Amino acid sequence: GAGTQTPLFSRTEPGGMFTIVDVREHPGLVWFVDSAAAGAGDTVGHGRNPDKPFATLGYAFSSDLVAAGDTVYGLPGHSETLAAAIAADIAGVKVVGLGEGNKRPTFVGGAIDYISISADDITIEGLVFTTPTAASGTQVNIAAARVTVRRCRFNLGANILDAVTITAAGELPTLEDNEVVVSADGPDS
Repeated sequence: GAGTQTPLFSRTEPGGMFTIVDVREHPGLVWFVDSAAAGAGDTVGHGRNPDKPFATLGYAFSSDLVAAGDTVYGLPGHSETLAAAIAADIAGVKVVGLGEGNKRPTFVGGAIDYISISADDITIEGLVFTTPTAASGTQVNIAAARVTVRRCRFNLGANILDAVTITAAGELPTLEDNEVVVSADGPDS
């Protein structure tokens, strides 16, 4: 009856992890990314358990294992050095960085965009973007509709012009509660 309905449901993850989750927060699968975990790997069979996570967020998106409605948690201490932009191209995915301050997942880049969002309804929150080691494009490029960027830290030094860029396709973006730290002359926005 109506008195027994709840948004909570149980889920068993591969490897035996059992959780009770709120379907409003996790309508799809839950994935984990942690470069520092001993069991981390960028192969099929990883990602569903924090003891055996993906090693990179880039692989989580490129693997095509992650789908609309899924949540990808970056665990505290995760650090990812980018050789190419992360192509966030799966609509409806939420990426959440766990941890506080500098223990949040951190992304280091060079002469590239860090994350290029090209699919609608993606949310990224709680990530730290370091100042690039070489002249860079942008840390987050929004080229899709209804993208949300919240509670992220953008560290801007002499090698970067823009923390976030929004293309013509980036309709109705939400940017909230982000922190921008400028450490040198160079950034425009």
